[in-house]
Amino acid sequence: RFVERVWRLQELVQGEDVSQKHESALHKLIKKVTDDYNTAGFNTAIAAMMGFINEVYTDRYITREEFRTLLKLYHPVAPHITEELNQILGYEDMLTTSDWSEYDPAKLLDSMVTLPIQICGKMRGTVEVPRDATMDQVKEAIKDNKIIFGYLDGKTIVKEIYVPNRICNFIVK
Repeated sequence: RFVERVWRLQELVQGEDVSQKHESALHKLIKKVTDDYNTAGFNTAIAAMMGFINEVYTDRYITREEFRTLLKLYHPVAPHITEELNQILGYEDMLTTSDWSEYDPAKLLDSMVTLPIQICGKMRGTVEVPRDATMDQVKEAIKDNKIIFGYLDGKTIVKEIYVPNRICNFIVK
């Protein structure tokens, strides 16, 4: 069934270059599969590819470059189907002779982080903010979250404790 899911991915191909939405997940996949192949962990490599494909099916699209990278990663396990899909995508060179995909360590990090928000040391919720967000950006995200904002509304903030990408705590009166 997994082979059939990979085959059906060609119907979801939209665009050329790697999308920002899938960039981090793709580089994590390249790293995981490369490490697993080097240690003969083929089952965990396939599981990682299944996870990425589930994400693609949820988003309902994959770019041509992302699909080609996935085919390169899947090629050692199923060379027959990956070569055929590679030709359908319109690539002239064979996957057998192409270079292995390399991951960029800088792109392994997600662009957004889930930041826990505490009020007087008690967890009150989380907000999605860009990686390395400023305190102002965190405050804007909190204003959009009615539950957390309800704890701060009408109160005086005595102290703000913010550890970027980790936690934000407000001491209020």
